Amino acid sequence: MTLVVVAVGAAPTASAQQPAIPESVGTIDGAPIAADSFARFVLAEQGSSGVGTEALDFLIQERLIELEARRRGVVVTELDIDSRIAALETQLRAQSKGRIGVEDQRVAMNVDIAIFRRVLRKAIAAERMMRDDFGLGDADVRPEKQSLWFQEQRARGGVRTEGLAAEIAAEFSIEFADERITRTEWGLRLFHALSKADADRMFDEFIGIELLLAAARKVGLDVTPQHVAREVQERTEQLLAKLKDAGMPTEGVDYLSTLKARGDDPTAVVGSDRFKAEILLKELARQRHGKDDWRGYYNDHRAEFDQAFGRRVRVATIFLRADPEKGGKSLRTWPEATAELDRIRQRTLAGDIPAAEAFSSFARQFSEHDSAKRGGDLGFLSEAQLEKLGLPAKLIDEKPATLFGPLTTAPGVHLLRIVEQRAASPFAEICGEVEKAARRALLQELRKTAKVERGI
Repeated sequence: MTLVVVAVGAAPTASAQQPAIPESVGTIDGAPIAADSFARFVLAEQGSSGVGTEALDFLIQERLIELEARRRGVVVTELDIDSRIAALETQLRAQSKGRIGVEDQRVAMNVDIAIFRRVLRKAIAAERMMRDDFGLGDADVRPEKQSLWFQEQRARGGVRTEGLAAEIAAEFSIEFADERITRTEWGLRLFHALSKADADRMFDEFIGIELLLAAARKVGLDVTPQHVAREVQERTEQLLAKLKDAGMPTEGVDYLSTLKARGDDPTAVVGSDRFKAEILLKELARQRHGKDDWRGYYNDHRAEFDQAFGRRVRVATIFLRADPEKGGKSLRTWPEATAELDRIRQRTLAGDIPAAEAFSSFARQFSEHDSAKRGGDLGFLSEAQLEKLGLPAKLIDEKPATLFGPLTTAPGVHLLRIVEQRAASPFAEICGEVEKAARRALLQELRKTAKVERGI
């Protein structure tokens, strides 16, 4: 059985057989989120991608089927759709040995039942017309013939996707009907074609942008050409720094030229709501926290910055699982594990190879910790992180190359080696990170106080 490929995540279209395009896709604090604004954002993010062009092709394909079926008088009944679903059910059950049916697949794909039936209606209509055109009777229409048929329909309809009005994505005609597909339809279809994770992420990013634009309007803040120029310059400087660090040439390179080389339209990028929102987030954060060069925000959140940028110690471990006494889940008791690690400690210190190399080798051989493949390396840890792992905070004061332990913890026994100490980063070095943290906190605050209802 052949099922003509039409998009399952269909966005509603404005034709007579489908519901109208929604005016909104949700609300923010009770105010509607315009569908055309959301679709415009989706297209700016993914319109030029592979999934974006496929979404438009699917829309065109569906509309061509609908118009051609109307022209030929091809009618697909509800009974026809029920019969197709029953046939698909049998096919899926056979392929999955009874584990998966049509409803399971529809739910897994997050497709509304009404949309699913509309897709089947068009698929059945297309198959009938293809069989007639190719003289195939009840035979399946092979994929290459399906492709040929759609190419012919596109040519007959004079499908155009270039040189159109700004709000139109495609237009064509089938004898009695001129047809247009709007960019709003395309954007909504594209959104439905995304995976659930990508769709959730995109909607969340859109909400963040809308909240920032609204917050800026409240305080009379707007993006000026000077703001844009400064942002472009900052991004150019960041790009050049990365290239320089990587030992790559920097002559003639800037942010806008890099966008163009990547296939993006620099004018569209710097004029997008995302670009504006990123500038506004910086400006709003500067107004609130940047008057003293971020010192106030740093002092108010000192514990967080000490956790991230304060003193740290790099520790390696050889860990053996153990229980307090016999009969536990482990193969050894705490005293037995301690004795084993004592022997490893002596071998580490008495060997012919450097202690660091010996410790790393023994960790790979004997440690039952996830870090064994890294020679026992736990990375740089703050006092809080040490305590979270059940290790003493005083390790942060130990000198490099010190062996510490065996040390008993609830899961087992550690033999530790202090690898390296790292001093706290001075404020001047982390000022940029403080500013970023202030921006993140501001955006989180806006999200926390906003009531968002999603309708798509």
